[in-house]
Amino acid sequence: MQRMKFLVFVRIVTVSVLLPCAVSGADTASAQLYATLAARVMQAVEAHPRVAAAQATVDAARAQRRAANQPLYNPELGLEFEHAENDTTALRLNQTLDWGNKRIANRRVAALHVRTAHAELAQVRQTIGARLLGRLASYQATRDIERNARRRVALMRQFAALAEQRSRAGDLGQVELNLARLALVEARLQLSQTAIRRVSATQAVAAMAGAESGTWPPLESTRIAAPHGDLLAGRYLNRLPQVRAQRMRMAAARALIDVRDRHTRPDPTLSLRGGQEDSSLLAGVSLSVPLYLRNDFHAEVEVANAGLIRAQRLAYHTHRLARARLTAAASRLKLTTQAWRAWRETGSQSLRAQLSLLQQLWQVGELNGAEYLVQTRQALATRARAMELKGQLWRAWAQWLAASGEIGRWLRAVQRPSAAG
Repeated sequence: MQRMKFLVFVRIVTVSVLLPCAVSGADTASAQLYATLAARVMQAVEAHPRVAAAQATVDAARAQRRAANQPLYNPELGLEFEHAENDTTALRLNQTLDWGNKRIANRRVAALHVRTAHAELAQVRQTIGARLLGRLASYQATRDIERNARRRVALMRQFAALAEQRSRAGDLGQVELNLARLALVEARLQLSQTAIRRVSATQAVAAMAGAESGTWPPLESTRIAAPHGDLLAGRYLNRLPQVRAQRMRMAAARALIDVRDRHTRPDPTLSLRGGQEDSSLLAGVSLSVPLYLRNDFHAEVEVANAGLIRAQRLAYHTHRLARARLTAAASRLKLTTQAWRAWRETGSQSLRAQLSLLQQLWQVGELNGAEYLVQTRQALATRARAMELKGQLWRAWAQWLAASGEIGRWLRAVQRPSAAG
């Protein structure tokens, strides 16, 4: 018994000594995995239909800006002929003048719409990227949990086989033999349930990325760091695409008021007329101005003012929601990072040693079958919760990236691992 405990102690010490070297040697491989992950996420984001639709909105806004840059009025050409005592033939050219510079105001509004569309495109990309990372985290967590369930099946199969041998040798009763068989059946049922959850998670990733989940590099936690305690919320909020988009909508609503106000000013029409009456030449100039008596177009100005008030209220609401989401995401990431770090430092090594020790104690008769099963189930359940915690950590990281607007910066950073290191 003392020799067995000594061997377990030597194994634990060996793992703790070699672990830093293994982590140091795996740093380069981890950076390469992150670079591959970033490239795949960017590729999936750009290929997503919602991103393509947002890009089409940007193209439409650019076309609208080009249209707004064109003159408002085209010239009119008219031909007059009068047959009377004196035959008259005349050619008339009319041109309405943009007296209030409505073209400049329209161009300003169209330019703001382009900037809004760009911000909305960035928001869609950010949302798709964060959701994809979250679904990848769920998929890989379920895959790790399924792998843990397979280990449990292997342990219970070995336990049942040894129980059969000891039962045939007369060293084990029927109750403990039945307990070992039931434990194997339970482990297989749990494996089937985890496999079903893994298939559902695979479908969720495929629906988002259009690719099989098995081709994705594994997610690791070595590059995840919790936000600083003195969180500068304003620095992140001002860069958020949804905040910028709402700010652009507010500016466009304010510019639209100017457009509507300029439309209350009538545009005059200049006419040039030239022709011939019998043998005499005709020439004339006329100017006409519409009279805004029945409709002065001030109602449209009131509508634009109401639109500005609405945009201001929505901008305030968006900013408030973004601040609350940012604070919650930072707290969530900090807590999960601390829990995962504690598990990595102590729990994972202790669990591996505990499973090995339990199996050896049962084989030498220090534990009965019920005690072995209870403690083994507890150890494997702890490992499964740790794997779920790893998935929660990555989901919290993805939520932080979305809430802070840093997902694009992070993806570009991990694609330059040498510079980041």
